[in-house]
Amino acid sequence: MQDLSNVLIEDGAILHCPDDFPGEFILPDGCTAIGRWAFHQCSVLTGIHIPDSVTTIDDRSFHGCSSLASVCIPDRVGIIQSGTFAQCTSLSTVRIPAGCKTIEAGAFENCKSLSHVIVPEGCDVCKGAFPATCQIFRSAAEYRLHLAKEMAEEMVGDGVDIVGMHAPQIEQTVDSSGGRDI
Repeated sequence: MQDLSNVLIEDGAILHCPDDFPGEFILPDGCTAIGRWAFHQCSVLTGIHIPDSVTTIDDRSFHGCSSLASVCIPDRVGIIQSGTFAQCTSLSTVRIPAGCKTIEAGAFENCKSLSHVIVPEGCDVCKGAFPATCQIFRSAAEYRLHLAKEMAEEMVGDGVDIVGMHAPQIEQTVDSSGGRDI
């Protein structure tokens, strides 16, 4: 059981965690919010378990958590605010929930280890939300297709097109003269 004696919790919100809290932090069940700057500069924090009860993660909550490697954002969080995970330079895995509607500019600024992320359809991604080197995919299927194409290009060479029974279906439309456009 982790010691929460130095953690400031008020009205169900985590407001402050000491910056020397080592390892993985498990937020208590029933916690509903993570306050602004709550984990700021917790450079020895390697993981965070956020319960499904959390609906709000304020801006800059995890700013500068340079050892944080992965995070799974709960389904009820609708906005990932500006700077929430900025400067988390070891962050390489992020799960964006299906219910997320907006990812604000700078939310993942300077997350150098974040190479790709799957963002649900209908979620607005503001310019500069992710590092320029991070690829954004809109579904797991799109990401898997990307990986398959990368593997094929490594094996055969550049310019390979994926064809076959698992390739995306080509839509056919009928124009007004009865001809088909592919």
